[in-house]
Amino acid sequence: LVIVVVDLDNFSLLTQTDGRTSGERARVAVGQTLRETTRHNAVIAHVPDSEFLIADSFPTTDSSALVERVRSAIRTTPPKTSASIGVVSTPLRGLAEHPPEDVLEELIDLARSAMRHARRAGGNQAHYVTGPSLGALDGGEDGLMFYRAIVQHWTQILRPGGWLMFEVGEDQADAVMALMKDAKYTDVTALEDTAGI
Repeated sequence: LVIVVVDLDNFSLLTQTDGRTSGERARVAVGQTLRETTRHNAVIAHVPDSEFLIADSFPTTDSSALVERVRSAIRTTPPKTSASIGVVSTPLRGLAEHPPEDVLEELIDLARSAMRHARRAGGNQAHYVTGPSLGALDGGEDGLMFYRAIVQHWTQILRPGGWLMFEVGEDQADAVMALMKDAKYTDVTALEDTAGI
């Protein structure tokens, strides 16, 4: 998975000197350029001000060809501005097992941080982060961080008679059941899966 954050360099200067309409035209032109420069199944979003986001999947974590195409295309798109680009590449394996909003938020934050690094280095360049350790994928020291958060959150909103069920990792059932009992859940039990685990 590749997340790319593109921020137009000197965008505020453009709007101050040429007006708001000029800035709007630049955003539309860059948005169209990104659509033409990326693969048809890539996700492209315009987010606040002069920032764009691209999400795509690649067979490897090397997205430099895409990023260089994007950077060059923006450079030649009127008003011929440049862009600071932050890129995060991480294998998809393992991401689907975790809350997507947490994973995505962390990847976007990392890409924004990388973009700011590219801007501080002078702009018109990209800064890459490959295979970062993601907190959203880390269960904490004992591997139970997400279970704790879910048990605590659902204690407040689960209706009487409602059920809260987890699929747990091998050797985690007793610890997760203890968390639930400590939070005053009743009828806490563990069942084996089809593999007998």
